[in-house]
Amino acid sequence: MKKKQYIKFMILIFTLLILIGAIGYFRIIDKSLIRSMLKEYKQELCTVNISDDKSFSNLNEEGQIEFTAYLESFKKYFTEEGFKGFFGDRRGSVYRDYVEANPDVSLKFKGIKYDKFEYDSENNRYIVNYKLQIQASDDQIYTETIQSVIIKENGQWKIDHEKIYNYGSMFNN
Repeated sequence: MKKKQYIKFMILIFTLLILIGAIGYFRIIDKSLIRSMLKEYKQELCTVNISDDKSFSNLNEEGQIEFTAYLESFKKYFTEEGFKGFFGDRRGSVYRDYVEANPDVSLKFKGIKYDKFEYDSENNRYIVNYKLQIQASDDQIYTETIQSVIIKENGQWKIDHEKIYNYGSMFNN
């Protein structure tokens, strides 16, 4: 009798360990997917060379259509609510605006350093704090401190909202 109870107890413990390990494994996969998504998004957003790209400084009707199409290309990284913020406050054009104001400078994504990567189980979301580095063609390196809230929408991790604590020293010169 005790032997059967012991075996049942061991099976229960073993099953719990497997379940805990699987949950941890999926969190690791989620973090990897989120890191990859954030890197791809920031690479696209922060790499700007106006000589290669169309300028949006003259926003006539045709320019407005092209500008809107440019911002729409980032929609895949955001929830619907997150994209409204990205589009509405022109966050998507800040790097282009900088390069257009300084035409002899181009920008490129340099890297991301994660400070905090926390899963909020109550709201099923990740809160990610990181530093973004952008390198200018004049060898200046600008650093931004960012917090992104990432949620799962239609099976994919997307930015629900992000807060940029400083738009790097490039805007303070």
